[in-house]
Amino acid sequence: MGRRFWHILTIPCMAFLLGLAAVTGLWLAASPARAQGTIYVDDDNCPDPGTGTALDTYCQIQAQAPN
Repeated sequence: MGRRFWHILTIPCMAFLLGLAAVTGLWLAASPARAQGTIYVDDDNCPDPGTGTALDTYCQIQAQAPN
C-alpha cells in the first residue's frame, strides 16, 4: 500500500471528522441553558435531607449547592 492510498483515505476521514465536530458544536450551542430553579432550605427539617421543595425543604444549603 503506497503513500497515495493513505492520502486518499485521509481526506474523507478528515472531512467527516470536521463535519461531525461542526454539527456537534452547533448542537451544543443551540441547546438551552439549564434554568435556575428555587430551592427551599429550613434547618428545622434536620436531619431529613429533603427534596428542596416548599413542602419538603433541604436541611442545609451546602449539601445541595452546585460546585
